[in-house]
Amino acid sequence: MTEESHDLQAGAKLLEGAARPDNTTLESIAAQRIRLALTFSAAVCLVFFPLPILGQFTSTLDGLAFGGLTWAWVFAFLQFVVAVLVAARYAARAAGLDAATAEVLRKKG
Repeated sequence: MTEESHDLQAGAKLLEGAARPDNTTLESIAAQRIRLALTFSAAVCLVFFPLPILGQFTSTLDGLAFGGLTWAWVFAFLQFVVAVLVAARYAARAAGLDAATAEVLRKKG
């Protein structure tokens, strides 16, 4: 093995070592984004799917909650509030992940 090829191999190993942490960081951020999306998706499904099921197949939501509103209307208004809160929270957390990604890419490039 010549000295020049040895230097090239050492340089390649150095470059691999330098690029690896950035890729790992990006993979970590991607995993966080997926976990975030799945968590919020599960929360939304838990709030949104019961209304049609309870409304169609049971009489649980038929009773009066207060005033002239039935529990179905209360649950429907709750869904609106949950949708707004989930969207706001997701946007805030996703912006943090976007900033982290931009920082990693800025350092890498």
